[in-house]
Amino acid sequence: MAHRLRREHDAIVVGVGTVLADDPQLTCRGLRGGRDPIRVVLDSGLRTPPRAAVVRSAAVSKAPTLIFTTRSAPKRRALALEAAGAVVVRVAAKGGRVDARAAMRELARRDVLTALLEGGPTVAGSFWRARAVDRVAWFVAPRVLADPGALPVASGAAVSRMADARVLEPVRYRRLGRDILIDGRVRWGNVR
Repeated sequence: MAHRLRREHDAIVVGVGTVLADDPQLTCRGLRGGRDPIRVVLDSGLRTPPRAAVVRSAAVSKAPTLIFTTRSAPKRRALALEAAGAVVVRVAAKGGRVDARAAMRELARRDVLTALLEGGPTVAGSFWRARAVDRVAWFVAPRVLADPGALPVASGAAVSRMADARVLEPVRYRRLGRDILIDGRVRWGNVR
């Protein structure tokens, strides 16, 4: 299902933390007739290894791998990533990180209409704070990890009261084997 979601979007966005932790390819493997989305890595310090799977994917996919970074990122690392097949794009920073709004403007300039965020809490939080999220597709597995160090879904922008939380409407639920997909549009207007 995740690969089908990728196929439905023009781009897929992750942060460098996801690249370093998971080494994802960010392709639509195993789907006939599928096209790979443009792969986008938000990496303010250019820590993405030139041998990362997401960079190597550019050699076997029609879609490019874009590394969005800040203007202050090291030129030497940019050259190494470009030599490996990635396209390094410098955008504005906010708080020392790639600015979500600047990233969205750059994607729009490249005719990207839809982007799937698969990144961790830092990327999710930055796009959430920028109100650049219009739909949430959340996969829930029936497993309890009970890890006190577990990462949140999105970092920052916490609400102090449940009444101030954003609402998803309409919400759809779908069983995928033992897992459940919760899907809904974000209501950014007045909270109930």
